[in-house]
Amino acid sequence: MDLDELALSLTGPLVNWYVKRHGQGLERFLKNAKVYMSPERFMARVFFATVMTAIFSVPIGLYLTYMAIESLLNTLSPSVGPMIMLVFGVVMLILPLMVYSIMMALPRMQSSDFQFKVDSELPFFAAYLAMISQSGLSVTSAIERIAGIKLLEAIGKVAREIVVKNKAFGMDPLTALTETALSTPSHLFQSLIVGYVTNVRTGGDILHYLEIRLNEIVNDTIDRVRRGAEFLSTLMESYIGAGVILLIGLNVLYLAQAITPTGNPIGALQQAVNNNLLFGLLVVPAISVAFIYLGEVSIYRVPYTDTRPYIAFGISTTVAMVAILAGYTSMFHSDLGYVINVGPISIDFAIYMATVMVIAYTPAAIYAGKVIAERRSLERAFSDFLRDFTELRKSGFTPEKIISTLADTRDYGALSRYLKDISKQIKYGVPIRVVLSEFMSKTRSYYARVFAWLLLESIEYGGATPETLESLASFSSLMIRINDDLLARLKPLRFVPYIGAMILTLTLVIMVFTVVSLSSVLLHLSGYYVNYVTGSFALTTVVDSFIMGLVAGKLGEGELSAGFKHAVAITALVLLIYLASPFISKLFVV
Repeated sequence: MDLDELALSLTGPLVNWYVKRHGQGLERFLKNAKVYMSPERFMARVFFATVMTAIFSVPIGLYLTYMAIESLLNTLSPSVGPMIMLVFGVVMLILPLMVYSIMMALPRMQSSDFQFKVDSELPFFAAYLAMISQSGLSVTSAIERIAGIKLLEAIGKVAREIVVKNKAFGMDPLTALTETALSTPSHLFQSLIVGYVTNVRTGGDILHYLEIRLNEIVNDTIDRVRRGAEFLSTLMESYIGAGVILLIGLNVLYLAQAITPTGNPIGALQQAVNNNLLFGLLVVPAISVAFIYLGEVSIYRVPYTDTRPYIAFGISTTVAMVAILAGYTSMFHSDLGYVINVGPISIDFAIYMATVMVIAYTPAAIYAGKVIAERRSLERAFSDFLRDFTELRKSGFTPEKIISTLADTRDYGALSRYLKDISKQIKYGVPIRVVLSEFMSKTRSYYARVFAWLLLESIEYGGATPETLESLASFSSLMIRINDDLLARLKPLRFVPYIGAMILTLTLVIMVFTVVSLSSVLLHLSGYYVNYVTGSFALTTVVDSFIMGLVAGKLGEGELSAGFKHAVAITALVLLIYLASPFISKLFVV
């Protein structure tokens, strides 16, 4: 008995009751989300996960809630510990409802993600259909070709479904196209396929229709890019308000709480520090992650992620965490108020942590910048190569001769080393399909892969006619121009977090030294407690500033990996301002 059978046997009556009332809608919902599962099996998984979660989480939640409430009732001034315990207790109590809601929403999320992928691949798919039609082949033949490749992942999945319905179930090609398209969540894809089927059945001009639809899809992509850039600008403004301004306001509140205690001044300081650490290390990073996610789903992007920069970032994170933990326990004795005096400079844990982060993440930032620059250069160079390829083809050159000539006579930057290898292998007699397929497997650029695949298809099935190549060259140039336009529109946004981090750090310096002068007079606190408050507030500023750099990369350049260099630069900027805080304080603090 597998897990699904166990779940169905335990929750059978509940599943039957639900399916009886919502079965048709649930089945249609799962079909549109491309979840190939019966409604009974799906609901059995949902109810089984919910019940199992409730068995473990509800008792723990009741215990934590009871202990937190009892502690709060027995304490005159509420502390952070019981409040955190109460929050975790409530979360554990509602965890079964959260599990149920998430599992019910998973198909909808999967459908939305699938729609995004189909829409992202649709310009390349439409260009391929137009190119194949110029060669005299039908769209159904193109669908069979796409079903056998992995480059267009989402549309390839739809193509395989069409082929199965046609070949395995005996459905005629046009009906299979229509039925599958209507069950796909992308309205643009539905419109393209249904319009094609209508033109075939009514004897319309297929080539003209596909060219018109390609122009409409590309124009829609341009509009999506522009809307996405405008939305990211709004997101950045909202992020500065939600992250920086809110953090400054709460820092003022916590520091005021520290210097105007109602009881024990040491307890007031500790509570202010705890509140600051809770908000600065949990709430602000959570807000930043939310804005990064919104930036991820709001702009046009290709359905491929180069993982190399993130692997380097993971290695840097490991090194940084080890160094930070080792320094905190050995050098600073697990105490935020401990200070190491090196000549005239006093080094607290925040300075040490910022220095470690700058040193540890600099190699990852340099590597990520190099990878991104090389990829973008390769994409632009391949577009130029396709234009030159088309012009030489108009002169009567064979594809093999064109590649050899261009490899020897023109420098394409990042593409040149690949082009020289391709030319060398063709001279040795390796078929052009093998050579271009090997190039597609080596490069990490999605655009370069798709353009190479379209070039290969135009040579093998389109006869490398000048008309087909002209269409491909124009399309590639337009897609690169769309990407460049997006980067140009986002460029001003990447500097906003720098301003936010500078304002945050300068405000912290001025406020902290004001509090130092007041607390030394009003509360008669020792230097240790002053260093303790200063170090804790500086620690949250360093962490939040680093995350601001990641947001700058995502919202300002469209890639999270592009934010590595911004994170390092902003952290270094905050470190310099904090080191210069004694001199800055003399200018603003009386």
